[in-house]
Amino acid sequence: AVASKEKAAKANKAAKEKQVKAEKEKKLQAEDLKKKEDFKVNKAKTDAKIVSDKAKRRAEAVKNNEKKLKELEKEKEKLSKSKKSSPSDIKKLEQQIKVLQRDIAVIKGVN
Repeated sequence: AVASKEKAAKANKAAKEKQVKAEKEKKLQAEDLKKKEDFKVNKAKTDAKIVSDKAKRRAEAVKNNEKKLKELEKEKEKLSKSKKSSPSDIKKLEQQIKVLQRDIAVIKGVN
């Protein structure tokens, strides 16, 4: 009877250890899964921020280029009305205007 009690105690102890081990393993797997999910969420947030920052920079670049474009067009207007201006000055301005217009189109096209 004593031997069977000891066997039962050993079996209970082994079962308990097995259960504790299984619970630890389950907990580790849950933590690992949570870390993976957190990583995915953080990566998605980072990617979204990068995209947002790029869009802001593009919008800023377009705004700045459009501002320069208006200034150049005003300057061209003045030169056109002025009798002292040379045709080469006007051509240079027209060239700068074309370059700016192309830059704006390229930036907007990338969006």
